[in-house]
Amino acid sequence: GAVSEGLVLLTFLLCDKDPVATIAVIKTGGLLGILAGLLISYSIANTCYIYQQHKTYASFPQPPRDCFWQGNWPSLKGAQDKNKLFDLLGEWVDTYGETILFWRYSATKYFTSDPDLIKSILTEISLFAKTAAIP
Repeated sequence: GAVSEGLVLLTFLLCDKDPVATIAVIKTGGLLGILAGLLISYSIANTCYIYQQHKTYASFPQPPRDCFWQGNWPSLKGAQDKNKLFDLLGEWVDTYGETILFWRYSATKYFTSDPDLIKSILTEISLFAKTAAIP
């Protein structure tokens, strides 16, 4: 089908457009082997991306991550399930400062309790400009 044809084409491209090498890879690992290789490659690339994100924001005040891949999500989800999310955020603010960074998987999220910063975000910073859809 279309998926197997796509994998053959991708293998062909990965083998520097060498038809002999492409056939050898397909015979040796089959399309399932190619798919496994792609998944492993994706996993390695994703791990490197998350590691780089963690390094980039290491100096920003933040609680320790629960998990390399999930970040703070397990703590956040557990607190939300117990209706204690704002209690957890309050503990983090008390410990790490008024404006903190936390992680939901590889995405950075920010939380602030600084009234001046909140006012700036809502009134001054053009990045958060009001639109017709959001008056």
